[in-house]
Amino acid sequence: MGRRYTNADEMLISAAQKISVREHAGVFDKNGDPYYWHPLAVATLARNAGEDAEVVALCFLHDVVEDTDRTLDDIRLELEPIAAETGHNLDGIIDGLDAITHRKNEPRVKYWGRVRDHRYSRAAKQYDIIHNTWPERLARLEPEDKARKESKYGDAQDFLGYARTV
Repeated sequence: MGRRYTNADEMLISAAQKISVREHAGVFDKNGDPYYWHPLAVATLARNAGEDAEVVALCFLHDVVEDTDRTLDDIRLELEPIAAETGHNLDGIIDGLDAITHRKNEPRVKYWGRVRDHRYSRAAKQYDIIHNTWPERLARLEPEDKARKESKYGDAQDFLGYARTV
């Protein structure tokens, strides 16, 4: 049986999910699917693996700062009351979100090193890569996009020490 999350855990996870849904509303991925399905799948993988509530929350948030105009401070301010009430590690979530956010023109190796060095981001990135390399998702891409993703995520898995899924 998987991990049992407390009411406090569910409050944190739900707050992160609401942010993700709101910030990705109306956005679609390259396959034409609602973008929000991606963070939902990533968070579901983390939840099913029994990760801490902070990791599940980070999985919902992992693309928000990178893909929207929201900042780390915006996320902190929104989650602060819930973290204060529930006792969750908000600094860890925000630091993990900072670590997992790829900066414009940043070399991949620098990015992967930052991800690797933070416990929450390292876990969240693993589930992100697993979902991004699902054969069903890759099969729906144009051959060029599929090859690019397989190469990018295969290199990331090698660098981060994950088992290869591509």
